[in-house]
Amino acid sequence: MFKIESNVDNLIPRLDRMDQQIHSNLERVVEDLKGQLVDNVKAKTPVRTGALRASVTGEVRSGSTGVTAEVGANPTGSDSKGSRRSFYAIWVEYGAKIPPHKIVPSVAKVLAFQAGGKTVFAKAVLTKPAILKAQQPIHGAFKEMRKQILSDLRNAVDSAL
Repeated sequence: MFKIESNVDNLIPRLDRMDQQIHSNLERVVEDLKGQLVDNVKAKTPVRTGALRASVTGEVRSGSTGVTAEVGANPTGSDSKGSRRSFYAIWVEYGAKIPPHKIVPSVAKVLAFQAGGKTVFAKAVLTKPAILKAQQPIHGAFKEMRKQILSDLRNAVDSAL
């Protein structure tokens, strides 16, 4: 219930308190939703080495204009939360057409890998073209949580009114 009194001197402080309560509620709810979304994205992220899953993070920012959360994978591995190998996060999310390309050793003089149960050594390897299907761990998790996110945000505002 929202009550407007004719005494403006009384109304302004009440509206200020309401604004502070809404902001506080939103900070709490957005932080909780961010944690749930990060967990859901990680659960949907395919795993081979674990680098991409380990790079999934979230951050909440609160300011005078509102509260925002950002969830994603660290595509460059530019800090300790990610890995240089997780640059392909965008390929996993949206899919990709990868043309043939040459792989050469960056540190050693030759590449070493397993093929047909045998260890193979090569100075360079030409890959085959590949098509990666979009798996959408981020968009998929968000779509699944969309109704809950909207409901929790509405409840955070409604409870302060």
